[in-house]
Amino acid sequence: MFWQLDTIGDGLVTCLSWVPDGRHIVVGWNNSHVEIWDFTTNGKLTTLRGGHKSKVSSQAWNNNHTLTTRAMDGGGNAKLLHIWDRRKSMASATKWLYRLEEHTSSIRALAWCPFQANLLVTRGESGDGCMKFWNTHTGAYLNSIDTSSQICALLWNKYERELLSCHGGFTKNQPTLWKYPSIMKTVELTGHTSRVLFMAQSPDNCTMALATVGAEATIRFRMFSGILDWLNVLLKHYVNHLLTLIISDDENQILALIIRLCG
Repeated sequence: MFWQLDTIGDGLVTCLSWVPDGRHIVVGWNNSHVEIWDFTTNGKLTTLRGGHKSKVSSQAWNNNHTLTTRAMDGGGNAKLLHIWDRRKSMASATKWLYRLEEHTSSIRALAWCPFQANLLVTRGESGDGCMKFWNTHTGAYLNSIDTSSQICALLWNKYERELLSCHGGFTKNQPTLWKYPSIMKTVELTGHTSRVLFMAQSPDNCTMALATVGAEATIRFRMFSGILDWLNVLLKHYVNHLLTLIISDDENQILALIIRLCG
C-alpha cells in the first residue's frame, strides 16, 4: 500500500483532489466535512466545517490557496458553492470565503479560468441550463448564459480565450465553443448522437477528447484551437519527413497528414 489516511470514525470518503503544490491532498466526506492533509507526513492540517449540510460531492483548486467545494443532497444545499481560502481557513476552519447561490438547481460542474485567476464558471443540472460566471476575489456574480439545454461539462481552452460546453438536449447533442468575454457562440461540433458527458484537453492544448455515453458510446478526438501554431511545432521537427498535409479552408481541421517515419 502506497499511502493510507488514519480516518477511522470519520465516515465515507466522497471525493479527493490534490493541491497544486503536490504536497497536500483534500478529502471530502459524507458528513459534510472537508479535510486538508499533508501527504509527506500523513498528518491532518485542518478540517473545513459549516459550508455544507451533506456529503461533499466535488472540489477543485484554482491555485495553492483557493478551493471550491459543492455538496450533493438533493435539496437547497446542492445549489450552493463555497469558496475557501486555505490560508484563512487554517485559522478559522468554520468560515468559508464566499458562498455562491445564484443557481436555481443543483450545481453539477465548475471550471476555473486558466488565463484569469479570479474567474470561475459553473453550471446547473437539466432544470437550470445556465452557465454562470463569478469573480472569486469579491464573490460577485458576473453573468449568466442560458444555453437552453442540459450542460454536462465545461472546459476552458488553455490556448485561447474560449470556453467549451458539452450538452445533452440539443437536437444534435453538439459541444459548443464560446468566445470570452463576449460569450458569443463560435463553433458547434456536430456528429454526436447522444449526450457528451466528459471531455479533456491534451497537454499540448491543441487536441480535445470528447467521450459520449448511451447509444453512441464513442470517444472522439478533435482539434480545439491553435491548429496553425501546433503545425508550426510539428513542421519544425518533421519538415524533411512530411509527405502530405491538407487542412480545411477554415483552418480548424487537418484533413490529411502523412509523415515518413523512416528513411
